[in-house]
Amino acid sequence: MRKLSRFVLVATFVVLLPYSIVYGDGIPDEKPISGVVKFNPADFNHEGFEQLEEVRLFSNIGPNIQTNQDNSGNAQNETSIARNPLNPYNLVGGANDYRNGEVDGGFYYTFDGGQTWGDGTLCCWPQLDAQGDPAVTCDADGNFYFAVISFDRNTPDNGIYVSKSEDGGISWGNPVAVVEHIGDPGAPFEDKEYIAADVTDSPYRNNVYVTWTRFGWDYPIMISRSIDQGATYSAPMEISDYNYCQGSVPAVGPDGEVYVTWLAYSSPYTIRLVKSTNGGVSFGSEIIVAEITGLPSPLPPTDFRVNSFPSIAVDHSGGSTNGYIHIVWGDYRNGDADVYYSKSTDGGSNWSTAVRINDGSIGDDNDQFFPWVSCDPDGYVHVFFYDRRDDPSNIDFHGYYTRSEDGGDTWTANERVTTAPSDPYTDFSGGFIGDYNGITAVGHRAHPLWTDTRNGGQDIFTAQVDWGTVPSVSIGVTPENTPIEIPPDGGSFTYTGILGNNYDSPVTVDVWLMIDVPGYGYYGPVRRFNNIPVNGFEILTAPGGVQNVPPYAPAGEYRYWAFAGDYPDDVIDSVAFGFTKSGSVASGEGSGWELTGWFMADDDRVNAVPESKKLLSNYPNPFNALTEISYAIGEEGNVSIEIFNLMGRKIETLVNRHQQPGAYSVRWDAQNYASGVYFYKLQIGDEAIIKRMTLLK
Repeated sequence: MRKLSRFVLVATFVVLLPYSIVYGDGIPDEKPISGVVKFNPADFNHEGFEQLEEVRLFSNIGPNIQTNQDNSGNAQNETSIARNPLNPYNLVGGANDYRNGEVDGGFYYTFDGGQTWGDGTLCCWPQLDAQGDPAVTCDADGNFYFAVISFDRNTPDNGIYVSKSEDGGISWGNPVAVVEHIGDPGAPFEDKEYIAADVTDSPYRNNVYVTWTRFGWDYPIMISRSIDQGATYSAPMEISDYNYCQGSVPAVGPDGEVYVTWLAYSSPYTIRLVKSTNGGVSFGSEIIVAEITGLPSPLPPTDFRVNSFPSIAVDHSGGSTNGYIHIVWGDYRNGDADVYYSKSTDGGSNWSTAVRINDGSIGDDNDQFFPWVSCDPDGYVHVFFYDRRDDPSNIDFHGYYTRSEDGGDTWTANERVTTAPSDPYTDFSGGFIGDYNGITAVGHRAHPLWTDTRNGGQDIFTAQVDWGTVPSVSIGVTPENTPIEIPPDGGSFTYTGILGNNYDSPVTVDVWLMIDVPGYGYYGPVRRFNNIPVNGFEILTAPGGVQNVPPYAPAGEYRYWAFAGDYPDDVIDSVAFGFTKSGSVASGEGSGWELTGWFMADDDRVNAVPESKKLLSNYPNPFNALTEISYAIGEEGNVSIEIFNLMGRKIETLVNRHQQPGAYSVRWDAQNYASGVYFYKLQIGDEAIIKRMTLLK
């Protein structure tokens, strides 16, 4: 953030200063502390937490891994992290990055779940001096967005810009202005932005929302949205009623509703929220989530600035906690810094009594601050925060973690994630360690991202926190050239398949691809691969998969599904992306639902042929003149596909030849036949399978 001298409440944006390295008392490089009890915050008293269950809740905390790869020795801080909903191993983080001298947007990307990272700094900003307040999100098609403020240190020129990556964070397009002021001596300052994307199946899917504070004569909360996946952004709109606010964060609910929360400098300070049910076009009135006591800044006994800005996450699990809204913030009501939490179970109208979720005694003079919250696809809620409990001097900090597995009712005992303490005095004379951190989670694995000084300066670190039963394998699909729009006469799209083993022992798994067709339901599998061997912790990548979409496929919204497990009933993991078809051609030339790519039959790792014969339902059904019949055989032999009318009379033979094992399809053009019920029979040697279909004209 940047200071405007006329405003007392605005925290300063710290410039790059010569390093002043001061080493603290030193804390032993111990292993992370794992929680052993579950507690209910409502049962907390001055004597400590009441133990509720004698059940162990150990998390497996992986090694601390540095994400920035530069050797500049310059500071990096203030983190944000997002995951790709189509690839569980693809994460992208962001931070303030001073490696080039002035502060830029530093980005970090991984394709192996955080074990190895690439990095860089964003380029091609307008000719402004500095960037800050990094914020990262990812849309439903796997496109990442990186938002920053950008400003000139000697003029009022400033703005908010968003860059987009279509390759998992490796490269970024030129920044697009959300709002900018160039050459205006009276321009307001746009500050402390954050970003969210809609990954739901709502009409607002892939909308991108950016919120921030506009510092002028007052400082309201503003919002802008993109409805074209970041190509353009709407004119800024004010959404706060009380106009002395900061620290806004947007989030999207399971039905596409948009929530924005922030800190209002009212008396007393309050956490507030607004809601939109029309994709960010308009918002309702402010709702007060909680009255709070703001943290003093700087946080004594140290000199770095802090805040009580909230963080928000919404449950998309589809289960009993679907739609729950979770908000955390820093609070000083007990005379030291604590992490407080509140939730809404009714779409934001009502909020639970705020409770403290950092354990230890109230008023113990150990500070917890900068909390961030994430809710994973299973509805588990994760919170990461900085914590000084391990330093008797209350100076050095660690990163701690807690989660709720019951919608926020109870929380696991706090667990230390970091294996080394961080000294706030390594950079900026102890005045700045960033204003927030980040965490994201999926599949019983959480990934916090934090500022860490174990190397003598501010670097960016992460770790994997997993618990319970992590899925044995995870599957991903990342489409190219989104959004995918297929014309009426058919076409194709290309994507990459990902299959990973989450354990150190080899596994064997089936992969199959299905299509959710509008007005029809699941069709397929369009391709199945049996008994794919995956070595311990191996991640297989299959680029260049090409899926054909035939002309006769109906118009509408499709979902393309990839499943991993034991075909057909035991699904270990699944993932899907969407595409649209603008029309349909009932007959004529064109291919069927052929799929090329993934694991080919000549790959010695994979048996890509079926284990036995299978006759799939024809598609479409009912149909008008043209339909496709798919089948698979596990052994070579004489194969026939025959059509019969309702009287049992054979009227046509579509296939009659010797075939090798594999998957096949054949089209039947019934334009010369009357409407009615027909049967089709797959005959392989002495065995036969018969199904029915309906012709409607």
